[in-house]
Amino acid sequence: MQHLGELDASALAQLAAVGATALFAAANGTPIFCAAFVFTLQGDASLLALLLAVSALSADIGSMIRGCGWNDSQVAALK
Repeated sequence: MQHLGELDASALAQLAAVGATALFAAANGTPIFCAAFVFTLQGDASLLALLLAVSALSADIGSMIRGCGWNDSQVAALK
């Protein structure tokens, strides 16, 4: 954490975008939407692959903690 001061503004923005995507995807369970949303806000094409990977991984991990979400409830109700 003490080395964050050595990062420039662009690198800090990229780090914040990756962190926001991970948190958002883990909480919502919608990895593609979360990655696309943060990518749209960030606008850095070089981050898209990383945002997609981070959101997919965190959504999978978050599903073990989060439990049944709104989408899962709707799918179960339709069965």
